Parts: sequence; structure tokens; C-alpha cells
Amino acid sequence: MTITLRRTSLAVLTLTAAALGSSGVWATDGYYQPGFGARQKALGGAGVADGRDATTTALNPAGLVHAPNEFSMAISAFSPHRYVEGSDPNPFPGFTPGGRVESDSKLFFIPNMAWSQRVSGGIVDVIGVSMYANGGMNTDYRGVARDLAAFNCFNPVTFAPVGNQTGVFCNGRSGVNLQQALLSVSFAKEVMPGFSVGVAPILARQQFEAEGLKAFGVGGSTDVSWGGGVKGGIEWAVMPNVRLGVAGTSPIWMQPSKSIQICSPSRATSISRPICRQASRSI
Repeated sequence: MTITLRRTSLAVLTLTAAALGSSGVWATDGYYQPGFGARQKALGGAGVADGRDATTTALNPAGLVHAPNEFSMAISAFSPHRYVEGSDPNPFPGFTPGGRVESDSKLFFIPNMAWSQRVSGGIVDVIGVSMYANGGMNTDYRGVARDLAAFNCFNPVTFAPVGNQTGVFCNGRSGVNLQQALLSVSFAKEVMPGFSVGVAPILARQQFEAEGLKAFGVGGSTDVSWGGGVKGGIEWAVMPNVRLGVAGTSPIWMQPSKSIQICSPSRATSISRPICRQASRSI
């Protein structure tokens, strides 16, 4: 089995007009951020075609040609609310609890920083370095009590107890934590008036931790992997105050997981004999 967290063939096509406002923007783009820094956040992803500062390298390195010599830092606050809800208040037999259990992790701070330097007489116009992260979607469900009288947290075939018979998945406190940190070095060049290209090799570090999922054969350790990929893009000033931007990111190929296994229950005993395979991943 393969876990794939992939942003493959991502192409964002955006037209921005300086004289026109937008009626609405997306607040988020799933697990990934639509922009880094206050300005890119405010544009809601339209910064792909309107790069003006060092942080644009995280979206479209071609826009770096408009950035001055600068260093910037920012931090984003992210507050998702997640919960597990069972339709039956007292399932029989029950593996997950009835009712609603909310994740205790509700506020995350995600930093980023960027630096740009203009170059005179070189094969590129601007060099940039950017560090940014993806995160803020980890869960943390407390070890709620289960109704053992209704055979909650018992194997439906053997009726053997599962785990310590508390928590969402019968193994006490549970949740997952996936963190991604990325470092990119960008190179941008205006190849003709109004038309620029950019490329940014990416170094990535990914960390995954699972707790309370032993019933699936997962948990009890933290897995760290490294990988790399590349981002590229173009920006074209079609006319005054109107730019066209296209950017794409290759999959970031990561090392195979050394300590995390993904398991599927066997047909015979449902929970007690999981079938496991090593996980491999790409962002």
C-alpha cells in the first residue's frame, strides 16, 4: 500500500489586474497553504501572477524578478476544528464510540521566512531563499471512556478485548501529526521585457507520528524522512496592469518510511491479524 500526499502537475493560472478588486478568494487550499506571508495570504493564491516580494518564490519563482533586496519573516495562525461522530450513541459491538468526540488540537502557528538578492551582470536577475512549512491538521483525541457493557472495544469474532478499551480507537489517546518543512533556492530571470522565468530546487523534511492506532498496526514511533523536488514557473505581463502566471511543482520524492507501516485487517479476524506493508510516500 502507498500513501501519496502529492501535489503533482499543479498549475495555477491567474490573471490579476492592479486596478480591479476581487469579489472573493479561497481561504485555504486543503492541507497546503495558498500563500505565505501577509500579502500572499491576502491574495488567496493570486500571487502566482503578482510576485512583488521574496515570499513569491514559494508560489512562483518567476515572480522573484520584481522583488527588491529584502529579508522577511511571517507566522500564520490556523485554527481547524475536527471531530469524530458516531450515529449510534451505544453501538453493539462498537469499535468507534457513539456521539461526538472533538480533537483537542485547535490552534497552530506556521512560520515562514524568505530572502531575495538582486544580481548585476549575471545569468540570473535575482536569487532567493525561502523556508516554509505545511502543517496544522494534526489531531489529538482524548482517551474517552467506552461502554464495555455494550461490548465496545471487543473483537467481534473472538470477543477478546481490543487495546486498553478507552479512546476513539480503543487504545487511549489517539491522533496523527504530519509536519512538512521545505527549503528552496530560487533563480529568476527576465528573458525579455515583461516575460520572466524561474526555477527553485526544493529540499523537504517530513515528520509523521501516530498515537493510539495500534489496532491498525500503526503508532508508537515517529518517522522522519527527507526528499527533494523542483518548482518552476513563468510570468508574463500581457498588458499594463495585467499579468499571466503559471507555476508547477514536481512530486517531492521522499525516503521510504522506516518505522511506519500501513495495515489492513485480515478477512478472518477483522482486527486481531492485520496485514501490513511498508509505507512509501511522496509529497
